[in-house]
Amino acid sequence: TVAAGTYSGNLTISKGIALRSVAGPATTILIGTGGAAVKAESNGVEITGFTIRNPSGTQGFYAKNRSQLLVSGNVFETIGTAQAAPSDAVCGVMVWCTSTAVDTVVIRDNVMRLIESKATTKSAHGVWIGDSTGSADLTGLLIQSNAISQVTSARGAYGIVIGHARPPANTG
Repeated sequence: TVAAGTYSGNLTISKGIALRSVAGPATTILIGTGGAAVKAESNGVEITGFTIRNPSGTQGFYAKNRSQLLVSGNVFETIGTAQAAPSDAVCGVMVWCTSTAVDTVVIRDNVMRLIESKATTKSAHGVWIGDSTGSADLTGLLIQSNAISQVTSARGAYGIVIGHARPPANTG
């Protein structure tokens, strides 16, 4: 559990853990300093009850090829708003699935607002799941009861994007 307070810096979670705010998002604030404010580098990560801001970064929460994720009861706000030319898409929550099967991802009861990409070549998303060239299964996905607003970009602004393509098996 995490006590109320304002915490500055990016957080990398390298083992399965439940990270929960004691007092909730109104008083437990994580402020990222670029890239992803919270990055899951392990399966079995839960983050609940925080306000997550990342004005000079590109993601509030990011996981690549990870399973058993729970992102709930958070406020993702002010993501990318101070970055003139982001190098990646700007997202409140990004679960990127490329070459590894991903299972059991739950994103629910979050607020996502003020997510902005100022670049003409990069879009903005409340939630982005998958990868257009993903080659493995994506199963057990639940996106439920999230409030998404004020997502803006000159390239394209989206609330929820599920973009995943699995090519047919090569049967020789």
